[in-house]
Amino acid sequence: MASKSEIPSNNEMDGYVVEVKVLKSTIKDCESYIKTLNKKIVIDEAKARGLLMVLNLRSSKWLEAIEPHEVYLGSEMGPHGVFLFLV
Repeated sequence: MASKSEIPSNNEMDGYVVEVKVLKSTIKDCESYIKTLNKKIVIDEAKARGLLMVLNLRSSKWLEAIEPHEVYLGSEMGPHGVFLFLV
């Protein structure tokens, strides 16, 4: 359960809703933007865990290529398919 400090106040929630509405109306291809953002989040999370490469198994394309040491760490389902993590 989230601590009290992590739960946004009503004012913060109102601001968030307004921000999302503005984003949806100003970004022409909102779905494409969200996919790009999700991909960036996957890469950032992988880097934070010390992983250097992320492979999208659905498209067989590297999302980010930084010379791997070829050590397989596992896979996980993400918003764009199954991702294979290597270091």
